[in-house]
Amino acid sequence: MRIGFRWMLSLMMVLGVMASTWAAAPRVVSTTPKAGDQHVDPNLKEIVIKFNVPMGRGRSMTGGGETFPFIDGKLTWRDNKTFVVPVKLLPGKEYYFGVNSPSHRNFKSKDGVSVKWTKVRFKTREAKSGEQVNTVEDVKVPELPKVVSMTPRNGDMNVDPSLKEIVIKFNVPMGKGRSFTGGGETFPPSAGKIYWKDDKTFVRPVKLEPNKKYYFGVNSPSHRNFKSADGVSVPWTKVNFRTGKARDGVEQVESGQYEQGDVSTGVPKIVSITPRNGARGVDPMTDEIVVVFDQPMGKGFAFPKFGDDAPKGVERPVWRDEKTIVWKVKLEPSKGYRFGVNWKQFNSFRNEDGVPVKDTMVRFWTGREKRGDDGKQSKVKKANAPKIVSMSPSNGEIDVDPATDEIVIVFDQPMSSGYSFPQFGDDAPEGVDRPVWRDEKTIVWKVKLEAGKGYRFGVNWGKFNSFKNKEGVPVKDTKVRFWTAKK
Repeated sequence: MRIGFRWMLSLMMVLGVMASTWAAAPRVVSTTPKAGDQHVDPNLKEIVIKFNVPMGRGRSMTGGGETFPFIDGKLTWRDNKTFVVPVKLLPGKEYYFGVNSPSHRNFKSKDGVSVKWTKVRFKTREAKSGEQVNTVEDVKVPELPKVVSMTPRNGDMNVDPSLKEIVIKFNVPMGKGRSFTGGGETFPPSAGKIYWKDDKTFVRPVKLEPNKKYYFGVNSPSHRNFKSADGVSVPWTKVNFRTGKARDGVEQVESGQYEQGDVSTGVPKIVSITPRNGARGVDPMTDEIVVVFDQPMGKGFAFPKFGDDAPKGVERPVWRDEKTIVWKVKLEPSKGYRFGVNWKQFNSFRNEDGVPVKDTMVRFWTGREKRGDDGKQSKVKKANAPKIVSMSPSNGEIDVDPATDEIVIVFDQPMSSGYSFPQFGDDAPEGVDRPVWRDEKTIVWKVKLEAGKGYRFGVNWGKFNSFKNKEGVPVKDTKVRFWTAKK
């Protein structure tokens, strides 16, 4: 009997723990309106979602299209279990939204456990006689910004080469930011200060050559500063055109040459690269890459990567003088390397007038490791470098919920207790707590984000490489970018 009592007591304790675990799982306990309700008041002002446990500040209210409720204000947490969405509803209409989804799971408990995907459908009743209700005009979505016209016309193959200005007109009032993207030989060279003629018209003075193809972008996937006055980015718009022959009696500038006193001094060129582009047998002990240009340069730089064969930077590149940049690196023997000096939208190598260097891919190969005086070859340390398995928000994600309050990174193997989140400027997330390791593979960084903003930070970078596994091998330098949604 005593053994049976102990067995039952143990069983009750196990069941109690299991019940406690099940009770802690976050779930929706009620919604207003109720899921399936077919007679919802069309004058309902708020959708209210209640949970069973205290929640984090993130959210994923999913859905879209005609059946998604029109949001009429700021989404808020009334308390740590109650989420409120201000809405405008139409009478006699079916609606649908989701609490999370298979790919969007930001409704989480304080412990970081996501709520199971919950679908909510309802229908509003018809308007009563004489009742004032919302109309289609009340729930009209604001017009999104877009390019409505351009001079020269996109695709024009016979543009007058004496054209002095590129003019871009938008459909709605715009903010004063810009992302006029592109680079290299096909990028229209600047010939003066850009300006906004009015709140819908952008003007860029240029100096074009005859019989030449040109390309530029209005915004790009990573540069989105052409925004409406409401902060909504213009979709990436690619523009191509070609100039015709020079007209008689019109003075033209020869290719690559500019008159003295003109704003631009020509496209900057690379004079030399060390190691030389295409070199083989480069000494693996080489610890710096040096690029020399033919004219004074701005202070930006862009060494884009094309894969995992880029040199490992150990310090931020620095300008030795106005024409020479030095990048400290660590090379391995018997390995091929590849990187860019500017490439497409990554074109921060520019002269003092803002003209970018032509996109250049650089390749070289290191030789074997040199032998020491004793004739023995030194050993190259080979270790299983740790990798990032997942990240939340994910790298490159757009429309991240600005209420997200933590960045979570998971590695593929046990890590040491160090960390490095280097900053590249004033666009790093604002940390509100020291990062902590949830377990030996998962680190959590509590942050405070703002709506409608781009963020950037590093997971290791150069000498800031404290993310290491138990054997002291660092994680590969990784630059992380994401953008929060507008409120």
